[in-house]
Amino acid sequence: MKRFLLGIGMAVAALGGTATAQAQLTGNNVTGVDCSDAGFNNAHALLAKMTDAAKRDIARDELNTARLFKVKNDMEGCRVHIENAVRLMK
Repeated sequence: MKRFLLGIGMAVAALGGTATAQAQLTGNNVTGVDCSDAGFNNAHALLAKMTDAAKRDIARDELNTARLFKVKNDMEGCRVHIENAVRLMK
């Protein structure tokens, strides 16, 4: 029974990772950007659309810092730097 439940949990986690929404910038809100791998991919897609080079460079630095915190399993630090990057994308 434990194996069955573990298998279901892994399947749900896998499906959850593939079913994430694309990042969207609407007004002052950015959705789809978080500390998940899909969230980072969405953030980099928004980063590529930025026209202000100075803001883009700072946002890229914030995303890189967020990734470092994620690698260290510091999700609070990751969240803070992702939010900083998102503020620059608005």
